[in-house]
Amino acid sequence: MSKLTEKAAYLKGLAEGLGLAPDTPERKLILALLDTVDEMATAMGAMEQRIQDAEDSIDEVSDDLADVEEIVYEDEDDECDCGCEDEQDDEVEFNEDDYIEYACPHCGDTIYYDPEDFDMEQPHPCPNCGKELFPEKE
Repeated sequence: MSKLTEKAAYLKGLAEGLGLAPDTPERKLILALLDTVDEMATAMGAMEQRIQDAEDSIDEVSDDLADVEEIVYEDEDDECDCGCEDEQDDEVEFNEDDYIEYACPHCGDTIYYDPEDFDMEQPHPCPNCGKELFPEKE
């Protein structure tokens, strides 16, 4: 029971203890006021409960959204192209000797391939101009 409901019940008890004569206008007014206070206290208690339920639901949705954001955006953190500090922490030292160097016959851009992952059966568009680096010779 909320404090307001307890106080309303206390006031009702005080009014009954006054010993007001029955059917007097004063007694009717006081009892009507106390009934109104009691209804207001009950309504406030119900509103407080609904607010608490809404806050709990919002917290649950917020937690669920945080989980979804973590799943959706976790890969984007690794692929940051903005030059921020996170990217600098993840830099891997590039050694040209470990890769095959190839110049695009169309634009001259230099491309590096890992020989272990290279497959001539796959298309290899130039990242700069988009044209096929190894066109089929007929």
